[in-house]
Amino acid sequence: LNEIIKRGTYDSEFLKKYTNAPFLAMAAPQGPMVQLAMKVDEKTNKPAEFYVYDETKKEIVTLPCPANSNLKDITGNAVSPALTVPDGTTFQGKPVKTVFQFLMDKVKGFDAAWAAKIADVPAEQITKIANDMATIRPALVDSGWYDVRYASSMQTWRTAALIQVLLGGVDKAAGWVYNSSTRERNANFWKTMRAGGTPNMAPGMYGAIGQAALFDTPSNWQHGFPAVSKVWSDQQWAAGKDGVAFDMASYAGFPESMMGKLSYNGKPYQLKAVFLTACNPVRTSYDDKTWKDALSSSTLPLVVAYDIEPQDSLLYADVILPDQSYLERGDPLYEAE
Repeated sequence: LNEIIKRGTYDSEFLKKYTNAPFLAMAAPQGPMVQLAMKVDEKTNKPAEFYVYDETKKEIVTLPCPANSNLKDITGNAVSPALTVPDGTTFQGKPVKTVFQFLMDKVKGFDAAWAAKIADVPAEQITKIANDMATIRPALVDSGWYDVRYASSMQTWRTAALIQVLLGGVDKAAGWVYNSSTRERNANFWKTMRAGGTPNMAPGMYGAIGQAALFDTPSNWQHGFPAVSKVWSDQQWAAGKDGVAFDMASYAGFPESMMGKLSYNGKPYQLKAVFLTACNPVRTSYDDKTWKDALSSSTLPLVVAYDIEPQDSLLYADVILPDQSYLERGDPLYEAE
């Protein structure tokens, strides 16, 4: 990231037109997160407007949301989004920069020489790879599914995805090319959004919009309490520590809740039972000691495991149930809908 941004070999036109790179943002009130400058619809509680700096008009303009590009403002006039704004730019009395500038600041200092010291790869080779990918396009870096989930795994794959976006290699030949199912889901997503609905099935990160609405709305909490990861994340932010951006898609907080370390509205937030199916957190989630301690904690009354073969986490189960292999059962098939 550092080498591509530093050398200016990113696809600036793609970033301006089809990503949130030119969106104005500001530092969040607490923690290290960045907060987008936006207007939220009071009825739907979803973003209604975003803001960019028009490099032709030399002023801040409003973009409609949802939109599939950044080429027209809320009145339909052409927009020329800037990836950087002049020093001292403010919006509603607060200093702002673009998302791209926040990314530039974040990776500053993490150059090839820095990476070479910890990656056992010569700085010259890192620089060459970055230069080759940026100048011999189209290029592809597979962001993968996941690895063995080290502490840095999430950021590793986010970085891989960011490289692909910086190079403009999305939905292009020899880059990331989406299949027909994803295209149909994407079309349905925009149709639902423009009609004022909340999509609960969408490709990629778009799905987070509908999921966040479900997980963060108290009326959807069937047992009267938010999800474990949301309680943990809110507790982290309140303590001035890092929480998680999408608390509905995370294991965060589960070990702490098993061990009686979470509270909600001043009362203990304690998991009373854990059901393990299609997962092996002791092996696949960092760090293994935390999960071993949590699953064997005296504060956790019951652990039930459901699997087709022996694995690490079964050692901590009170009850083990046999599962069927895929050849022995019929599962529903998920496609466009």
